[in-house]
Amino acid sequence: MSFLRKKNPFKKTIPQEKNLKNFTLNFQQAIECIIAGKEEMAITFKNEMGKIKIIIDDYAKTLCFAKLGKNINRSLYFLYIQNQIQITEQMIDILEWVLARKTDISKDTIETELFVLADSAAETVEHLCSFGEKLGKIKKNKLISKLDEIQTKSRKTKNLSIRMKRKILEAETDCANITHLVMLADMIGKIAEKTASGAWTAIALSC
Repeated sequence: MSFLRKKNPFKKTIPQEKNLKNFTLNFQQAIECIIAGKEEMAITFKNEMGKIKIIIDDYAKTLCFAKLGKNINRSLYFLYIQNQIQITEQMIDILEWVLARKTDISKDTIETELFVLADSAAETVEHLCSFGEKLGKIKKNKLISKLDEIQTKSRKTKNLSIRMKRKILEAETDCANITHLVMLADMIGKIAEKTASGAWTAIALSC
C-alpha cells in the first residue's frame, strides 16, 4: 500500500524539483570556479542561476493557485513550495557574499573545506529533489528511510560547516577575512537546515 492514500499533492511539483536540481548544479559549478579563481566563469553560472530562478519563482506562483484535493493541507503545501524558494535565495545570497571579496578564495587555506562543504550542501538539496519525486510512489517504510538519508546528510553538512569555521579560526589572522569566511560557512550550512525542514514538511503534507 502506498503511503499516500489521498490525492498525491506532489505530482505537480515534479517539474519544480527538476528546476531546483538544475539550479543547484549551477551553484556547485559557480563555487568550483570561485575556488579555482575563475570569477568571470563563476558569474556566468550565477547569471544562469538567475534565469532558472525566474522559472522557479513563476512556477511556484502557478503551484500556489493549483487545484488540490479536499484532504490536502494547503498551508503545508505552501510551506513546501516556499521552502524550495528559500533554498534558491540562500544559494544566490551565498554567491553574492563570496563574490564581494576583494581577494580570491583560492589564496586562503580553507579552499578544500569550502569545496567539500558546498558539495555536501548541494547533495542534500539533490536528495530533497529526489525525495519529492518519489512521494506518493513508494511505501511508508521506504519513505521514512529517504527522510533519514536527508537528515543524515543535513547533519553531515552542518558538521562540515563547524569544521570549516574551526579551520578558519586556526589558520586565519585577518579579522575581516575571518568574519567573511565564518559567515560564508554558516550560510552554506543553512542550506542543509532548509533542506531538512522541507523534507519534514513533505512528510507532514503526506500524512
